[in-house]
Amino acid sequence: MGSTGGDEVMISGSGEAQCSEATMPVPALKEQIASVTGVLSEQQRLICRGRV
Repeated sequence: MGSTGGDEVMISGSGEAQCSEATMPVPALKEQIASVTGVLSEQQRLICRGRV
């Protein structure tokens, strides 16, 4: 975890990392990703530490 209290979220294909709160609920994280990528939250598949 960084000094800001957020974690980096890598978005496949974008080459960028977005910062997010470590305690953010999954639906809120998906909405944040949707606002950056344009991919609807229902169409996203999140993988954490190699696990779905």
